[in-house]
Amino acid sequence: MIGAGLMLCGPAHAADDAAAICNAAISAYGAAGASGDPGKMAAVFAPDGELVSPYGFLAGHDALVKFYASFMKPGDKDVFTVASARMIGDVALCTGGITFKPASGARESKGFWTRVLGKVDDDWKLLNLTYAPAAPQ
Repeated sequence: MIGAGLMLCGPAHAADDAAAICNAAISAYGAAGASGDPGKMAAVFAPDGELVSPYGFLAGHDALVKFYASFMKPGDKDVFTVASARMIGDVALCTGGITFKPASGARESKGFWTRVLGKVDDDWKLLNLTYAPAAPQ
């Protein structure tokens, strides 16, 4: 019985760690987005981090800065929900939903995302962010 109890604690602890890593990454992304600073957005990614969206595939700091500069405005707000978070080896895999609320007051948009987070030096960074818009209602 003692062994069974220890087995149950291991995965639960890993899930808690994955949730904490995912929530911290979401907070960093949201703060960078609200700042309107494309450089801050790119900084939440690993140096060779990837963004996959309906607009294409981007990789690396310079490409991410250029992408975010094309539409970001100070005060834009992303509201995230987390559907799942788990560790797979030394990376965290997170999935969930997003509501984007433009500072301009334009219509908000909704979608879904998957984040793959890995350690870069001592910080958790986005290795990959994949985004898909929700189907029109």
